[in-house]
Amino acid sequence: MDIQDMLARAAERLMEDESLRSRLDDQQAHLVLNRALKWLESRLAHQARLGAAPDVDQEIARAVAAMRAVNQSLGSPNAPSLSALLDRHLPLGEAGETAPAAAQNMSLVRRAASRLRSLWRRAVGKPKID
Repeated sequence: MDIQDMLARAAERLMEDESLRSRLDDQQAHLVLNRALKWLESRLAHQARLGAAPDVDQEIARAVAAMRAVNQSLGSPNAPSLSALLDRHLPLGEAGETAPAAAQNMSLVRRAASRLRSLWRRAVGKPKID
């Protein structure tokens, strides 16, 4: 299974669980899901570069836990900004978990984003706007 297939699988699992976005409006939910997929892609690509077989289920479980934490935190009094929560729970660019080279993976990101938009529209019942 390549990273694109793993990300598509992850997007479907993350979209199915409404508890991950119950306190978020549509725009916030879209931002959190995008960030979770970018974070997940970064982790899976890093593991692949190291020659390790990624444990997709474990990484998806981590993304679920992070999204749940963001969702719960936004509903609490004195909650930090969404940006601060994303940086805390779904950090990008940490040592050892850097994002894949943009030139090599831009098409992967575009395909994953397109798939994400499609899944999102299906989940919220909105028509295609492309």
